[in-house]
Amino acid sequence: MLDGVLPSHALPRWNACQRVLVDKLKPYGADPQARDASRVLRLVDTVNTKSGETCRVEHVQNDVDGKPVRYGFEFLAETLLPLSRWDAEALKKANKDKAKAKLSVVAGGNTSNLKGFSGKTLAWHRLGDLRKLMALRGGAVQEGQRMLHLFWHINFLLLSGATNSALMWHEARELARQLDKSWDFNLDELSTLYNKAKSHEKGESIEWRGHKYPALYTPKNATLIDLFQITDDEQVQLKTIISTGMAKARDAGRKTVARRAAGVVERTQYLGQAKDKTAKAHELRMQGATWQAIADACGYKSAASARLSYKQYEATKIGA
Repeated sequence: MLDGVLPSHALPRWNACQRVLVDKLKPYGADPQARDASRVLRLVDTVNTKSGETCRVEHVQNDVDGKPVRYGFEFLAETLLPLSRWDAEALKKANKDKAKAKLSVVAGGNTSNLKGFSGKTLAWHRLGDLRKLMALRGGAVQEGQRMLHLFWHINFLLLSGATNSALMWHEARELARQLDKSWDFNLDELSTLYNKAKSHEKGESIEWRGHKYPALYTPKNATLIDLFQITDDEQVQLKTIISTGMAKARDAGRKTVARRAAGVVERTQYLGQAKDKTAKAHELRMQGATWQAIADACGYKSAASARLSYKQYEATKIGA
């Protein structure tokens, strides 16, 4: 038990602790959908309508006075998380300072060939990824996952501008039939999303740590991957809902393709060509060719470049 309530600014670390706990307790049936701070813990002696099990206390650790032992949140976080709050703040500050050092002012006007990726576009692609995920899993959605899919499908439809608060109920009913024709879902479960959609349409936003976000939900990829338990094999076939590591790998692949298209050869090929070039220069020099003749024959820019390359080659042989 915790020794007191937590301030709102502790929410990120609370969520981080919850992720670790759910991961460690996954073999025992931990529910990844019941870890956020807005959920209320099930009361003792209440019955879970889905499983039929009664909620009970498994174990209470008492101190010498017979009262439950209480721990400070900092103690819990220090035990679960890889970095202390102070170390995390120092690392965050260092990264922020590093990012500031790389900032530069760019003149107005889009003169590059970079393609913009707006919030609406991202929401639409995420919606497409969720539909793709359903298809990858045979088109069937398990009973415990139906409302999860319905909620996030409607959220991304609203964010993309493809629907609005007045039409979302029709979209929800149609999608519910796609998920399960016999499913008679409760509209009240989407009431919070409806209220957020109304706020979003009024132009209202949420400010968090100096940044403004839409009134609707804008989750991180890691959150969606965790909620839907998306595997690496499934991510390969998705467009935007991918891990940071996979995003970096895709970016590296795109840059490699661009370099090849520009005529840049692979490093191993480049080194091989350089070695052959140097070997040919050495052979010509042994035959008495001038530096200019070697430069012309091997493709060096000048006689001086040919001579320098030859000397480096000879130094390498001596060192070996």
